[in-house]
Amino acid sequence: MNPLLKYPLVVLSLVAYALTGWIVQNLPLQAHRRKRLCAETTTRYCRWGLRLLGIHVSHHGAPQPGTAASACIVVSNHLSYVDILVIAAQHPTLFVSSTEVERSPLLGFLARCGGTIFVDRRNPRNIHQEQQIIASWVEQGLRVCIFPEATTSDGSSVLPFRSGLLEIACQRHFTIQPLCLCYHTINSRQANQAELDVICYYGDMEFLAHVRRLLQTRSVHVSMTFMEPVYSASGTRRKELSDNLHKRISSTYISARTEHASTLLP
Repeated sequence: MNPLLKYPLVVLSLVAYALTGWIVQNLPLQAHRRKRLCAETTTRYCRWGLRLLGIHVSHHGAPQPGTAASACIVVSNHLSYVDILVIAAQHPTLFVSSTEVERSPLLGFLARCGGTIFVDRRNPRNIHQEQQIIASWVEQGLRVCIFPEATTSDGSSVLPFRSGLLEIACQRHFTIQPLCLCYHTINSRQANQAELDVICYYGDMEFLAHVRRLLQTRSVHVSMTFMEPVYSASGTRRKELSDNLHKRISSTYISARTEHASTLLP
């Protein structure tokens, strides 16, 4: 799509999403119904957003029955705000994000439209209350996504996981769906480290400048690899669970990048 056409369409889509989100948040519904409606509305807009941005998603593996669109905790690696579109477009999902995002005028409002659960990662005294909030939504049949890296990466590897928010999965024995995202090509070229900066949003990157660069791309290919669900048994420690999930997602990420690169060799 012509970038000159993309810009107004993106702006109009964001305005429509913000208006729809505001309406949904003010509907006289029970909290869990309103939260689910936020997630379902976000899914519809994210599907349109992927088409608008030229982002093509391929799937590997498949969520097991009971994890595709129902209550579970999704654990994924994190490279960019684009991840939200990719994951939410597949199934209605609530995301866990930081209070820094919540305080951002634009991103905070858009995140609230999607029913985002905000946590203060810098204040461990709140961790128990935040775990209970996450648990309450899962127990009401909602799908919640956690990014245990607690930040975005440059795409060279999967950063170490923080285990704090996984404690509730151990306590309540929630089903965990491990997910690996990998961006393979940008404008039909293999996404090397320099190319990945078009997608990966990390460090001190300026948000609007990054968005402008993304809008100038014609196409992006990303893969979603669903691994076998993890069922935490009684006595499982969160650090053990976190290390296991990191090992699986990290090895899948390395394999996904290596295998795709080999298919592009002459």
